[in-house]
Amino acid sequence: MRLQPPTTTVTEAGAVLVAPGQARQRSWGKTLIRGLISVALILWLLSQVHLHEVLQSLHRVRPLFLGFGLCLQFVGSFLTTRRWQGLLHAQGIGLPMRYLYGSWMVGCFFKQFLPATIGSDAIRVYDTWRRGVSRSVALATIMVDRLVGTLALMSFAVGMLAFASRVSSRIPGLSLWIAGIVAILVGSIWFVFVSPTLLQSPGQWLLGWLPGRVRRLLERLTDALAVYRGQYRALLQALGWSFLLQMNVILFYFVVARALDLPVPFQDFLLIVPIASVILMLPVSINGIGLREGVFVFLLAPFGVGVPDAIAYAWTAFGLFLCYGLLGGLVYAIRK
Repeated sequence: MRLQPPTTTVTEAGAVLVAPGQARQRSWGKTLIRGLISVALILWLLSQVHLHEVLQSLHRVRPLFLGFGLCLQFVGSFLTTRRWQGLLHAQGIGLPMRYLYGSWMVGCFFKQFLPATIGSDAIRVYDTWRRGVSRSVALATIMVDRLVGTLALMSFAVGMLAFASRVSSRIPGLSLWIAGIVAILVGSIWFVFVSPTLLQSPGQWLLGWLPGRVRRLLERLTDALAVYRGQYRALLQALGWSFLLQMNVILFYFVVARALDLPVPFQDFLLIVPIASVILMLPVSINGIGLREGVFVFLLAPFGVGVPDAIAYAWTAFGLFLCYGLLGGLVYAIRK
């Protein structure tokens, strides 16, 4: 079954949210702006070095570590899928691991090669919906999945703030930023698993100020999230899978550093990776291109990593993501 672009954007109640023509124009406009930002960032970084210096750094890459890094991508997909499957099971939905794993791989393909059009989360929502799950429930599950995963990742940053001083000293107020992010994540998870009826009591008056379509969408989403209330076992299991997953992510970035023989200790990646991940979530460039390079140039500088090596590091990591995305494209091509 092929994924087709929708001709209308509607809620489950049938209300049109955005006209198709307007949605396409906005999408193209955002893509153009992000593309220009990516090009500007890349040109600015390359203006500080010679391209052949970056290529020389890439020639030092050790293939054995690259193979190990690619294998870690498969491990990460397995852990992500198990967490997703557990959250669906808490909603009373049983989908096979093979189907969910394939959906995640297809999502990785679209995330890498069509970043301005559709992402991995949209694919996962679509795939669960076509197996009979309502859109609101599918979306709520992905939201919880992302919240728990990000909280686990930021937990590593909290634990390393006092020990990775070379990184933390470069960002003024880093402790406050991380504390704020963690507070938002904890509050959101509390809202979902402890008191998802917040919008039905003191926050009900806020809904009255929202447009009818947005209000109905929030109400349906809140109802879907309410299923997780009191599901503490599901929360603990999701956190467990998340900690394993984020450790796998951190190990991946460390392995890529070893492939280029960069002198960055493993423990410092426990802070570097959460910071970089949060920054790369910002929708300011195409798939993080340009932003990714700039982030690693900045974060790896305290360890004596020059601009050419940092750019080569960012390109190597991105190249492994692209390779895995191509495998997801094969899955998309052969599945029904």
